[in-house]
Amino acid sequence: MVETGIRTDTVRVTSSPSINDLRLTEARRRGWRVFPPADVEKLRERANSFEDLLRSSGYPGFIVPSRRDDCIRSTRYNRCLTIVIDGVPLTGSYPNINPRDIYFFALLGKTEAAVQFGDRTPWGAIVIYTRAKGDR
Repeated sequence: MVETGIRTDTVRVTSSPSINDLRLTEARRRGWRVFPPADVEKLRERANSFEDLLRSSGYPGFIVPSRRDDCIRSTRYNRCLTIVIDGVPLTGSYPNINPRDIYFFALLGKTEAAVQFGDRTPWGAIVIYTRAKGDR
């Protein structure tokens, strides 16, 4: 009698990255000044509003106003930065964004913003990506 062995193959299953992981990878590839999700999560604990989140980041590239009706300004050009949420540039005053909904955000300079969004962001932009369904 001859014994035969059973051959098993190992299949490695990996999940596909979430849409926000793809966005984060793309932002880093483009060389944006990214505030990653781990840092945003730490800042979220101390922030009650989007303005508080920006202030607590400690980044000197923007000036957050004390009044809600004023715009967030670039320290380099002293001009209003455009707020971009999930790839859509906003016009006018910025909306009331809950800091717990933010996955990561990035600061774009004048030229980076012009390359990405054209003349809709003439002085730079703050790009905010909100958490997708799988990132909650």
